[in-house]
Amino acid sequence: MYDQGDLKNAARLFWVLELYGIKNIAILNGGIDAWSEHYPLTKKITTAQPSQYFPVLNPSVYASTTVAKVAAYSDLYQLYDSRTLAEFMGERSATKKFGHIPTAKNIQNSVFFNTTTEGTKILKSPKQLESIFATLDKSRKSVTYCNKGRASTLTYFLMKQAGFKVSHYDGSWLDWSEKGLPIEK
Repeated sequence: MYDQGDLKNAARLFWVLELYGIKNIAILNGGIDAWSEHYPLTKKITTAQPSQYFPVLNPSVYASTTVAKVAAYSDLYQLYDSRTLAEFMGERSATKKFGHIPTAKNIQNSVFFNTTTEGTKILKSPKQLESIFATLDKSRKSVTYCNKGRASTLTYFLMKQAGFKVSHYDGSWLDWSEKGLPIEK
């Protein structure tokens, strides 16, 4: 999968496909822009081939509101909020509620990228990503969230690649704040 380069849409599709039991999937680092810098693009129309695929939900990648509630108060879990620092701190919000889910840690998507000399965002090297994730607790189950459940799928994808036991709270902040659940600032 690929997108325009910030990988939010590609990561979202990655998570959805994993949720529906697809296993052999990958994301093109840097998106279509990085690819087109080095390889020619085609306008050739491709046709999907028939398959015998039968969807089987993979519950291990999905965190419900109940799982998010448990994660907020259990030492077995760690929540990761992929919203901006201003949203996490309660200075701005996409909803009428300001703050974050209790005990969550903020990890913004921008920390995962370098910018090429051409101005294209590209994921940091595995070694650079490893140093980011080295500060996080791999022994706990991780749950990612953001505002709508799109941006945090990149955090989900990268944590999964780094060997974390991770799931994604698809309802994210919109669901949490709409239900009037506890909030920290």
